[in-house]
Amino acid sequence: MGIIESEVPIFPLTKSPKSHFFGDYGRSCWCDQDRRVLALRTDLYDRAPTQEDIIEVGYVEMDHPSHFVSVSTTSAWNWHRGSMQCWLDRGDGESIVHNTRLQKRFVGIIVNLKDGSKMQLPGAVYSIDSQGRYALSLNFARLHELRPGYGFAGIPDEFAEVLMPANDGIFRIDLQTHQYDLLLPLKQIGCFESSPQTQTVKHWVNDLIFAPSGEKFCFLHRCWMPDGNIMSRLMAADIEGGNLRILYDGMVSHFAWQNDDAIIAWAGQRRLLDTMRSGGSLLKRALKLSKPLYHALGEPKFLKSKLLQEAYLIIYDCPEAPSHIDCPELFQDGHCSFDSSGEWFITDTYPDRKGRMSLLLCHPRNHLVVQVVRLDSDRALKDEYRCDLHPRWNHHSTMVCFDSSHEGGRQMYIADLRSLVG
Repeated sequence: MGIIESEVPIFPLTKSPKSHFFGDYGRSCWCDQDRRVLALRTDLYDRAPTQEDIIEVGYVEMDHPSHFVSVSTTSAWNWHRGSMQCWLDRGDGESIVHNTRLQKRFVGIIVNLKDGSKMQLPGAVYSIDSQGRYALSLNFARLHELRPGYGFAGIPDEFAEVLMPANDGIFRIDLQTHQYDLLLPLKQIGCFESSPQTQTVKHWVNDLIFAPSGEKFCFLHRCWMPDGNIMSRLMAADIEGGNLRILYDGMVSHFAWQNDDAIIAWAGQRRLLDTMRSGGSLLKRALKLSKPLYHALGEPKFLKSKLLQEAYLIIYDCPEAPSHIDCPELFQDGHCSFDSSGEWFITDTYPDRKGRMSLLLCHPRNHLVVQVVRLDSDRALKDEYRCDLHPRWNHHSTMVCFDSSHEGGRQMYIADLRSLVG
């Protein structure tokens, strides 16, 4: 069928001269009533933040675009995940959570928008369940060291010399009692049905995401392999930390729950890489040279997808084998998430050789891919400080908010999708 181009209303939510962004996907930036949109504001633009860079946390009213209301500040943030800011569901749309750095630790802060009061949590927040009962937490210092651009700067990892710490891993915060528990130690995760070659490298976890019911969560278990590639496993556990299981053993990049039993993910087995890793010296040398060659060719996404057999998959939390999303137009990784119906998903693309990025709306059952908009990007923004679109659905599944640099600054925009999904 090919990609269908659309003409939907796109309007700016924020404006220069300061940079505004949300910095994540899947996690909603909208309050329950879709009236307010969370945002971050900073003078920084074209470099990675340091521990000295303070950013404002606030929101923009949909009825008053371009008017940023600042409610807090923090030095615990990055361009790809922001400060993990989110709305705390207490029925009034008047509380938000973000992270901050207090001396030698990262912690979460609950901000009451009515009176400006703040409450400190015992650990930093990665994600919160849909009922606002629990938050999941991890070691953002370790994440910053092992995956630059996704953790927070300013605090050294106290377990930096330990490959698989027994006292670090995935934590749970009770948002009512503030009890802080280690659910899954990295040692337990790293030793779970693992191969010998992963036992001599550092391990970490990231992308902790609650299922819609809040009764379980999934996450990525990762480690850097000696050849410079990342080993990834998509895993899941129940809210008490039990029933640890592997959902997909292979390359997993971006992912999100479709419903309580299924996850969309850009993933693949990368058997070609595994063959080269386990082969002789010539194959290992070819593997070492392939990465710079790939970049020198302009990172051709279609070629990479065909060679490594990567694709959008639906991965099930059961013994059922993953299924491919049968849309040939989707041949590269993107920040994907389903709407509330589980019928449509939104995703984006990384810049092509001309710096253009696309926002794509997809209906897998109908094999439909719609290009919502195609935008230029500031090619000076790259690596840790690039500006991904990071599309995020509103709660009514009628609009998407995204970040973009196509107008020469880092700002937030709204795409009205009612003519497509209505």
